[in-house]
Amino acid sequence: MGPRDWTAAALHVTEADPPPRGGRHAPCRLTGVLLFDDHPQREVITTLRAPTAKWPCQGDQLPATVRLSAPDTVTVSWHRLLPRDQLDATTAQATDSTEYLYRVNVVGDPGRPLPGSPGGGATPQEAQALIRSGEPATALVLNVTDVAAPWLLRLLSSPPPGGIVDLILQITRADNTTYQARIRIGFSTREWRDRVATVGAEVPVRIQSDEPDKVAIDAAALEWS
Repeated sequence: MGPRDWTAAALHVTEADPPPRGGRHAPCRLTGVLLFDDHPQREVITTLRAPTAKWPCQGDQLPATVRLSAPDTVTVSWHRLLPRDQLDATTAQATDSTEYLYRVNVVGDPGRPLPGSPGGGATPQEAQALIRSGEPATALVLNVTDVAAPWLLRLLSSPPPGGIVDLILQITRADNTTYQARIRIGFSTREWRDRVATVGAEVPVRIQSDEPDKVAIDAAALEWS
């Protein structure tokens, strides 16, 4: 087999042996899901020689290389990982661990404000409520950035066929005041994405009057425009 038989992946750990009490390395049997950029995800059960200082735990996502012709053949780039004690300390200092995992696995960006918090935009539930009762406004698309689907979305369901993007919008309210907001949105079709996520496009939106950074695309109004 040649080099093309190997590919990079993220190994999401769902179960792992408990860490040993001593020694620098030990065999670790783990169960997980291999997440690829250009191949279908695969469940895997494998045994790796793991450093005890970086012992994998449930919920970890490990940088891996996989042999496509034998997907149980997995190597992990342990040198890219912090020792467990340093990782735990770093995570605890940065943020509560549950919130940190949510930022990485659901939001896909640990530095991005969480949906529903200042600067984080609306949650899906808030967006639905805005469509029903939010303040009507108009948005000019200033910037479009493609976003890779977070691994949990890829694990639990298929990413939106039209992709996921971050949009920077210039919002114009009914009184002609303007401001900028950023939203993240997934599209059910490429055609729908092209209609909304194009620099220079003007789209109808609904905003939350007292928290105007919470914005939702008014799809119904756009259909009739």
